[in-house]
Amino acid sequence: MAEIICYGSIAIDELLWLPRWPVPGDDLHPQAEAICLGGPALNVALPLSTWGHSVAVGGNCIGDDQYGRMIVERLTRLDLDWTALAVEPGRRTTICTLLITPSGERTIIGRAFMEAAAGPLPSLEGARYLSLDLYGPGRRDAAQQAKAAGLNVIAGDIASTDDPLVHLCDVIVLSADVLRAQQPERNPLDYAASLQAAGARLVALTDGPRPATLLADNRMLKAQPPQLPIHDTTGAGDSFRAGLIHGLLSGWELERILAFAVAAGALRCTRAGGAEEPPPLVEVEALAMTVETWD
Repeated sequence: MAEIICYGSIAIDELLWLPRWPVPGDDLHPQAEAICLGGPALNVALPLSTWGHSVAVGGNCIGDDQYGRMIVERLTRLDLDWTALAVEPGRRTTICTLLITPSGERTIIGRAFMEAAAGPLPSLEGARYLSLDLYGPGRRDAAQQAKAAGLNVIAGDIASTDDPLVHLCDVIVLSADVLRAQQPERNPLDYAASLQAAGARLVALTDGPRPATLLADNRMLKAQPPQLPIHDTTGAGDSFRAGLIHGLLSGWELERILAFAVAAGALRCTRAGGAEEPPPLVEVEALAMTVETWD
């Protein structure tokens, strides 16, 4: 039985490190390339598994094409329950091409996401947390089943306080950069507070190199991410979410939870891709000890 269920997007990430951002008519050659497991479900699941938790993963169906076979082959090497992952003959597997500039920032070009189909939810028996992303079908049904079974639900980037998922979530993780891009008129911190007022027990707001915020227990706690060399920012928010889950399951105080989550997100940026080779627990714990938190 899994302690944590991660349900959402499952994909292959193709990473291209560019010498600069291209302009129309440009002719560029990547400085480096990589192919990795990707998608928020795996980006959250793999660090949690590495840190000693029992994790099951599910989400969109994958195909029996070369990318689907690549996902299956790589998952067989990992200590992860992926038996709920559905492979459908003839279906295109979701793929993301990530264009990464020298600063580590990236642009994502997704393929086959518009035709993605929801796969089965892993067994909820014995589980304590369901982690969701909102980039595909089946998420609301998964949240409803989890709440009915008594699980805590944690989701990312809910775009409206009117979204029915707000009332199904115990924890919501937001990206200030995503909010500014999608709704530039909205103040990210005010929106985070409105989600908490709408029913979420805990709301976290990440903001790249700027302080992260945690709203819980009538407190507004902040933490400054450590400055580390940036290789690729893919999956930083997902690693932050994994850090929150680890801290909550460990029963820590809010300051330690936020420091650990911030450290996990920062260390993810020193690695390629969002899922594979997550930072080991001892490395995250050591960095978390250096993270300053304040009210």
